Amino acid sequence: MPSPGDRPSLCIVGDSHLGSVRHAERDGLLDLSGYDVEYWGARGPAYRDLIFRNDQMEVRSDAARAEFADINHRGRTTIGPQDMDEFLFYGGRIRSYDFFGAHLQRQLGEGMWQSRAALAISARSFLMSSRTFRIAAIFARDFGAKVSFVTTPFLTDGITSNPGLAYFVAQFPAAIGTTAEDREWIWCALEREALAVNVNLVRQPEETIVQGVLTSPEYAIDNAQAASDADHKSPAFAALMLSHWNGRAPAAV
Repeated sequence: MPSPGDRPSLCIVGDSHLGSVRHAERDGLLDLSGYDVEYWGARGPAYRDLIFRNDQMEVRSDAARAEFADINHRGRTTIGPQDMDEFLFYGGRIRSYDFFGAHLQRQLGEGMWQSRAALAISARSFLMSSRTFRIAAIFARDFGAKVSFVTTPFLTDGITSNPGLAYFVAQFPAAIGTTAEDREWIWCALEREALAVNVNLVRQPEETIVQGVLTSPEYAIDNAQAASDADHKSPAFAALMLSHWNGRAPAAV
């Protein structure tokens, strides 16, 4: 049930990226005192067991169910759209950098311009390819829940030990060095398609972006080079990301 007290209840749902949000709050970088906050999620393979069934989020396996319950301080193993006042999905396996890289490469590298209608179809397909986003859409569109979504951030620049980063740069060379103006039409397409199902999509802050489609090394996790980790970000990044979210409700569609 939503919080009966003065503070609205907020559930932050996520995969391994959720850890940076929790650490940001723990370290005093993020003030969520205006909410009764619950975290719900899991790392790695356990997150893949998240499903929507019986009008709620559930977890398929016993092992994954235990991990979800452990992250949630109330031990929840299921969460429905009416259980909270607000939901923020964080990460959720939507790798926005692949979408940006492909479309910037197609436009700027190959001269293949898309119409707004074609880009809308592409953006809708990209978002709906994620099970997590489909759940968020059901919560918002079908049950009227207040839902925001933060996609997986761009890969971290400079993590030379990460082969995925080198592959990304080699695959989408025209995307490197692009500007905020170049990215604007892609962000707008993703936002419009998210709002079509009443989900507020939160952009990665411009001040964190370098080389056009990468995240500044300033926001790398500790020991990122040794861990070959260009994916996860620091608590400082999570705090900045949530400051841009700022509790905004999705606009009416």
